[in-house]
Amino acid sequence: MKQFKMSGVALADENALTAMDKTLVPGTGSAVIPVALNKDGRYKKTATPTTLSAEDFAELGREVEGKIVELGQRMTCGDISAQPYVSGAKSPCKFCGYGAVCGKNY
Repeated sequence: MKQFKMSGVALADENALTAMDKTLVPGTGSAVIPVALNKDGRYKKTATPTTLSAEDFAELGREVEGKIVELGQRMTCGDISAQPYVSGAKSPCKFCGYGAVCGKNY
């Protein structure tokens, strides 16, 4: 089951989280979503936050929407250059079959 666990962030809302994982109770971590609860029911702190407040979640949504609009505008202006996300030695290019088309070699 661990290989199917979702990654990313979740809304810090008890109703939303228990709807996604009915087994989530204080003192446990979820096998389905990236959330764990301390014994007192508070969200477990990790190096990478896994829950966001409603305000932070809305801000993330606005940021994503802005990026989508920006990319759409660039594409309608003719900019279709390949700009894959690269983090150190990690790149999606090793999984992509279009390297000959875009010319990226990461």
